[in-house]
Amino acid sequence: MAEVTLDPAIRSWVLLPITFVMLLIGLLRHLVMQLTKAEPKVDADAAREAQTVARAARLRANGVFLPAAGYAARKAYFAHKVRVRVRVRV
Repeated sequence: MAEVTLDPAIRSWVLLPITFVMLLIGLLRHLVMQLTKAEPKVDADAAREAQTVARAARLRANGVFLPAAGYAARKAYFAHKVRVRVRVRV
């Protein structure tokens, strides 16, 4: 059977540039897809409510480190915020 050999000049001047160009095209295609992909829209009210709940949970967990007056003020702030939010929704 005949042995097939690859000329080093063909490898250097044809196959390597084709491989390099194909890698760059794949990278470019990936980046274009990332840029054109639609981001899921976040509901502002839901995000605000989730952040408020998280802040209230942190206050409840770390309230022992606050003075009583500071804890009461923060608790009143969150209670007022919840009452206002319920009033606005209805």
